[in-house]
Amino acid sequence: MPASGRLFCAAGALVQFWLHSRIELRDAVEIGGADMPDDDQFIESTMKLIGGAR
Repeated sequence: MPASGRLFCAAGALVQFWLHSRIELRDAVEIGGADMPDDDQFIESTMKLIGGAR
């Protein structure tokens, strides 16, 4: 598979992860009654979970 194909596969997987995570997060936040985080807070939390930010 050419490098551009791998790049598009990885980008698609990241978008799918982001969309699915937003749905799961929204459901969990609604149960707890907290405010939904904005995109920057969401990305920061996700990066902390995967070890990209400390």
